[in-house]
Amino acid sequence: MRWKGRQQSENVEDVRGMRPGVKMAGGGGFAVLIIIILAMFFNFEPQPLLDAVEQARANAPQVHASGVDDEYREFISVVLRDNEVVANYLLDLASGLRLDSNTCEQIHRQVGAPSLK
Repeated sequence: MRWKGRQQSENVEDVRGMRPGVKMAGGGGFAVLIIIILAMFFNFEPQPLLDAVEQARANAPQVHASGVDDEYREFISVVLRDNEVVANYLLDLASGLRLDSNTCEQIHRQVGAPSLK
């Protein structure tokens, strides 16, 4: 398969090297949960501790993949883009043929594809 230089998906986010929990909503993470529980139990204002946790996360070093790893990211992006193109084609085809979801599900079962539900 020739994949170098082909169109890539925009739906790829390379999170290699990032520490777990960094991308959790609202700063999230286990430490934040513990601080809030302790604040409720001991009746103290948790905001200074939450600010300290957020600052520690912001100052944590990020490891960026480069070199050979960029080739892997590009390959995955190209394969994902191919899948997106095929999926969009199939959706357009089903819509154009006015196929309902039950008919699409039957076709999937006949060809051994995973269930849509």
